[in-house]
Amino acid sequence: MARRRFAREPYQEYRSRMQQRWRPHILVRDRKRCRCCGSREDLEMAHVTDCVAFSRAVGRKEGVTFSFRWDNLVMLCALCHGASHAPSPTAEELERRLRVNRFLEEVRRVRGWTSPYAVLPPALVPDQLRPARSFHDVMRLTPLVPFPTFARYASDGGMVFADQERAPGQSRLPAEASAPA
Repeated sequence: MARRRFAREPYQEYRSRMQQRWRPHILVRDRKRCRCCGSREDLEMAHVTDCVAFSRAVGRKEGVTFSFRWDNLVMLCALCHGASHAPSPTAEELERRLRVNRFLEEVRRVRGWTSPYAVLPPALVPDQLRPARSFHDVMRLTPLVPFPTFARYASDGGMVFADQERAPGQSRLPAEASAPA
């Protein structure tokens, strides 16, 4: 009997192109390790908030592009990533899934937003679903990071660039901003 092939979902074409673009940058940021267990074998890029949630929030397949953000992507090994999506996990996978879920919850807490609606452009969010404070409200106070400069950011997400190395104990702020008033 021939194996039945499933048609790809429309958002998967968008997703594959975005994965190719973002993977090298997320690998460098996460130091080529699984963020959950520290393994260096079979690394896969995973979403903190699933890309399907963004497609559903926008109502179009193009919504998947909003899920590819530096604060929504992490590197996981194939075992951790597989355990987090396993339909009927074994005891070992269940334990690993618990660790992955705890890690992802901590990332969500630190990241500060739990719903795709918080980071979508306000025009795409229905009034009844608009959060009290969105990502775009926060971005009015802090500058956006252009994609080409993202790879130069420090691995902790800070504002230190490789060409602006600082001495031990030196502040990340410019000299005029760190001086007491």
